[in-house]
Amino acid sequence: MTGNPLSTMMVLSPAEVVKAAPLVGANAVMFLKISPVLFSQVFWLSPLPTTRHMQKVESTEGIPPVPYFSMMANGWLWVCYGYTADLDLTIMTPNATGFLAGAYYTSIYMKYDSKQYNVAPVAAVSAGLMATSAGLALGMDSATAQPILGAIGFGIVVAMFSGPLAVIKEVIQTGSTKNLPAPMAVATVINCALWGSYGSLVTHDFWIWCPNGLGFVSGVVQCGLLARYGIHKEDSELHAPATPEVVKAADQDPKP
Repeated sequence: MTGNPLSTMMVLSPAEVVKAAPLVGANAVMFLKISPVLFSQVFWLSPLPTTRHMQKVESTEGIPPVPYFSMMANGWLWVCYGYTADLDLTIMTPNATGFLAGAYYTSIYMKYDSKQYNVAPVAAVSAGLMATSAGLALGMDSATAQPILGAIGFGIVVAMFSGPLAVIKEVIQTGSTKNLPAPMAVATVINCALWGSYGSLVTHDFWIWCPNGLGFVSGVVQCGLLARYGIHKEDSELHAPATPEVVKAADQDPKP
């Protein structure tokens, strides 16, 4: 392939674009093939404390089921997508982990379901999505299945990364970032930057770089709010247990 890679990409078919030459050097290609795989594991571990709490109290309480089912379905969908993209292990490996993590979190949720939410429709949609993804990947040629899977995954990824932006109005009105988790905002910026770079510079895959580009913008906006209003910290003095010294001092302090 000769000439300007960017101009050449404009006349390639979707299947040919995936195979186009990377726009960066060999070292950068290797970095972008490995780093997104490693860093994405941060997202799969994030629900672990919540599910352990479910096990401790033996109830899901008022926690909604959608995040756990969607993680499982999303992971499976992108495994199927990677299968259609010439068995791209950079896509398949981390999402296989995401699928397994989501399946584990979902099983915990169903075991301790408090019945506050109707889980049946969520489970049915997730099962249907996973069955459809497998059917498309195995039953159609890659050039046809890949854009369909990409379009479905696009919507899921955008919804996943744009969710925290719903609190923008609250943050601006209250001046508090209590409901805007700083670790996830920073992780979103890094994760989306890595996957967006991989999709745009290595595979030239619209269905990877575009949703992650939007996710990157979402993360930058969140980090901007955190920089403007500060990272919320609980008042430790209000929640700290009373020590014997504090109790003794309180008893000796004369009341007005």
